[in-house]
Amino acid sequence: MNAGADDANARDADFNDRVEREVNRRLSSLTWFLCAIPLLLGSVHFFILIFVIPKFKEMFEEMDVGALPRPTLLVIAISQLLSQYWYFVIPAYLIFVAAVYSARDRLALLTGLIFLFLAGFGFYAISLFMPLVKIMDKLSGGG
Repeated sequence: MNAGADDANARDADFNDRVEREVNRRLSSLTWFLCAIPLLLGSVHFFILIFVIPKFKEMFEEMDVGALPRPTLLVIAISQLLSQYWYFVIPAYLIFVAAVYSARDRLALLTGLIFLFLAGFGFYAISLFMPLVKIMDKLSGGG
């Protein structure tokens, strides 16, 4: 009778080990996928700040829009700063990956970072849209 209980306990332990290994394997691949999303979003942010925002700045200067809104000035300042110190981006990202990999709650951290990146795109859209409204108003003869 005792041998049967030991055999059942061994089967349960083996099953639990297999389930735990499978869960850890799936979580590991999910974590790497979630690390790739901020990398992709960060690359898009980097591209926008380095290449797109300076073109908008030139356009605003050529159109003589006047005083730009503060969010737009903030985005332009960040763009200029990143354009000057672009070589710090790769080490900063490597530090980010190391911090995420060693974090206790990686999924919550990555979810928060993805949310921040997406919110950044909304901020870009709003801060670049405000001066465009002035330009359209000026072109239509309203100002």
